[in-house]
Amino acid sequence: MRNATEEGAIPPRRRELIPGEEATLVYSGCLAGKWFDWELLLHLAERHPEWSISLIGKETTWEGKPVGETRPNLCFLGEVPYPELRGLLAQADVGLIPFRGKVARGVDPIKYYDYLAAGLPAVATTVLAELQDRPHVFQAKPRRFARAGRGAGGRGILPAGRRRAALEGNTWDDRAEALIRLWKENP
Repeated sequence: MRNATEEGAIPPRRRELIPGEEATLVYSGCLAGKWFDWELLLHLAERHPEWSISLIGKETTWEGKPVGETRPNLCFLGEVPYPELRGLLAQADVGLIPFRGKVARGVDPIKYYDYLAAGLPAVATTVLAELQDRPHVFQAKPRRFARAGRGAGGRGILPAGRRRAALEGNTWDDRAEALIRLWKENP
C-alpha cells in the first residue's frame, strides 16, 4: 500500500514568503536519519548560491551547527502544522527528496504526494525505486542532482487540472477504500 495525500483544495500559487533570487527549492519532512543526504543538500546549496533552499522539518542542526548557519541560502522554517504545509509548498518551484542508502530503497515518500498537490515537480535520488516512472519526478544520482533541479524548475508548476488528474486515486480516502475492499474480499 502506497502513501497518499489529503484530498482538498489545491492552494493558489504565491511567491512572497519564501524568496529565492533564481528559484526556490523546498524539502519537507524529517531532516535526520540515515536516509537523509545532508552532504548532497549542502553541496547543492554551495554549488547554487542563487537558489533559495527552504527546509521544513524538525531537525535544527547539522554537525552541531544550526542549519541556517551552514549556508546562507538555506532557510530553516522548522516544523509546521500540516495545514500550513501546502501554503508553504505553494511558494516554491521544486520539491526535493534527497534520500540515500538501503533504508530508502523501498520508501514511498509522502512528500512526493504533497509536492504533487502543490504543483511542484520533484527531484529525487535514484535510490527511491518507488518513484521510478512516476509523473512529475526527476530522478538523478547525486552528481547530477543539481542539473535535475534546474531541469525540474524549468518545467514550471503544474496547472491545477493536471495536479488533480495526477492525484486521482492517490488520496488517503482512496487508500482507505482500497483497504476496506481488500478486507471484505479476504475475510
